[in-house]
Amino acid sequence: MSEPWHDINDPGFFQKPIKDSPAKQQAVTDDVASANATKEQEVTLSEPSFIKPGTGYEFNKKCKAKVKVEYLKETPRKKVTFNLFSVYNDEEKDMQCQAEGFEKDGVAEAELTLFYNDTHYDDYCNDPTKTLDYFFKATHSTGNEVKSPMLTMPAKPKDVHRTRLVGMLFDANKCFLLPQGMDGIKTIITFRATNV
Repeated sequence: MSEPWHDINDPGFFQKPIKDSPAKQQAVTDDVASANATKEQEVTLSEPSFIKPGTGYEFNKKCKAKVKVEYLKETPRKKVTFNLFSVYNDEEKDMQCQAEGFEKDGVAEAELTLFYNDTHYDDYCNDPTKTLDYFFKATHSTGNEVKSPMLTMPAKPKDVHRTRLVGMLFDANKCFLLPQGMDGIKTIITFRATNV
């Protein structure tokens, strides 16, 4: 004989789950903590640093970060997590920029975006000489955590150069450069290439 059909709206059809006692919840938390404490370290991270891009460090642009990875024992775990932080007016802020890198030839690299710190940005708009410090923390699931040296932004402002072209470069009411103007244009291109 089959069981009688029950409407899910019938009172008592669903029973409220019984919660574990606080002592039992604490015991589970302690077991997890002790398991993490006894986890054997497999990796040592060291020498964290930012890698300067060819165009220099810039706000809201990507910048590479690297860390040296040494294995204490054989492990398939190669992933290193990088987290970006900023310091402004002695206040540390998590920039919510996380990237993952995988060890290759003893080094793990990842790209971090140097986002503006909101508090610093308001001051920076009024006074471009206000500096902001960045650092990152690199971690491995079975290794240590390392903190990079501070990167201060903005870096020293670039020198400003002004140049002037002289001579007849265009015909009247025309937008095509005359041949004699090419020497000056080439000089500017060479000057720009050597002063970036």
